[in-house]
Formats: sequence, structure tokens, C-alpha cells
Amino acid sequence: MNANELADKLLQNNAVSWGKCTPEEHDIAVWTNEQAASMLRQQQAEIEALKKELRREMDPDEFAQNSINHLVKQNTTRDLAEAIAICISMLKNKEGKLLRVKLTDDYEEHIDFCTQIASMLRKAQEK
Repeated sequence: MNANELADKLLQNNAVSWGKCTPEEHDIAVWTNEQAASMLRQQQAEIEALKKELRREMDPDEFAQNSINHLVKQNTTRDLAEAIAICISMLKNKEGKLLRVKLTDDYEEHIDFCTQIASMLRKAQEK
């Protein structure tokens, strides 16, 4: 059952409860059920929008290339190191499958390693 179905059940309950309470209690129950149903429908709409957004996936290669291009434009050693880290994570073998390159579990150590590479590249570029 999703939120819309639950909202429908709540509104159906309005007619059922009529003979079991006073008119004032019934009015309060109807108002409460209508408010709850409205909130449930809004939540269901938000859930559907989030699901739709999650389904729109960007190609991993395209995402990596966009990230690298952005970081390299920043032109700092740290940003270049992060671009290198992305490149390392996107390395593929001859069959086109991603390699499982795991330098370390510690991100900062990984970036330190990539910073060394970035520094070497910058020095080579300056020569």
C-alpha cells in the first residue's frame, strides 16, 4: 500500500464513522482525515519525484570526465590530486572493465599520494 492508497482509505473512513459519533466529533474526524490524506498525497508525490531523479543516472565515464575537467580548471595541486584520484578510480583493463585499484581506505592518504603525483606533474610541466 502506498501513501495515496492510505489516503483513500482514510477518506472512505469518513462515511463509516458517521453513525458512531456525534456530529461535532464526525466533523473533527473528517477534517483530520482530510488533512492527513492531503499530507499523504503530498508525501507520495515527493517520493515519486525522488524516485524519478534517482533513475536519471549519468554515465560513470561522463561523470568522471566532467569532474576531472572541473578540478583541473581550478589549477591547484589539491584539485589536480583529486582529479588524479578520480582517474585512478576509473582505470580499466583491456576488456574495458573497471580495475579494483585500492590504494588505501583512508581518503586523505589517497589524496596525499595523488598530491605527490600532481606535484611531480607540475614540476615536469615547468621544465
